[in-house]
Amino acid sequence: MVIFSHLIFALTFLTRIPCFIFVQLGNPSASIWAFPVVGSVIGGIIAGVFYALSLLLGGGAPPLLLAWVLVALGALLTGALHEDGLADMLDGLFAGDTIQRRIEIMRDSKIGTYGILGLVIIKSLEAYSIAFIIQGPILFVLCAFVFSHAFSRALFAPAIWALPMPPLVENMAGKGLAKNFKKPPFFIVLLNFIVIAFIFSLLATISPPFIIYGFYSIMTGTIIFFLWMAWIYYKIRGYT
Repeated sequence: MVIFSHLIFALTFLTRIPCFIFVQLGNPSASIWAFPVVGSVIGGIIAGVFYALSLLLGGGAPPLLLAWVLVALGALLTGALHEDGLADMLDGLFAGDTIQRRIEIMRDSKIGTYGILGLVIIKSLEAYSIAFIIQGPILFVLCAFVFSHAFSRALFAPAIWALPMPPLVENMAGKGLAKNFKKPPFFIVLLNFIVIAFIFSLLATISPPFIIYGFYSIMTGTIIFFLWMAWIYYKIRGYT
């Protein structure tokens, strides 16, 4: 029952997929081990739509156009949760000149120049990457979609485990989403990694060529993740 509650909470938090069961957790951080599972569901839906479009269009659609459709689908499935957070983060980190001002800008719901530019650049890079990947063998492509979305959400757990909540955020009214996610126990972070390792192993048995892509994704993603954490700590002294 606890596992089911964690899965439902992660699904309703990370997506806009209709779920008719409401779950309220005293400590939402306990559910972050399930984030990779929900990520694999998101990736699986996108992979399924891609496969259906491939059969329907017979490979006649331009890869970049198809990639943008899949990018838009990802935003619809998540309610643009990540795009909204990315824009707020870029506005605050680049426009603010002090820690307090950066956090204030990040908490502002309006989007600024840095947020718009960042979204255009990053989503364009995402679309071009997808356009390149979808030209590979079909099983490899489907596995890549599932793993990419699962692994990206597996990084949430180590981020809030390693980074503190800035004192300025602690003392602010509301605190935003950060107030709901306290530092999780290490075994939750470890369970999170076990889940993503299981997903990787399962996909590797389905498509052996995926193994190279998977390891490359893990290595590059981990390097970028640590650089990002160092930058975030330098800018605002933690997560918010």
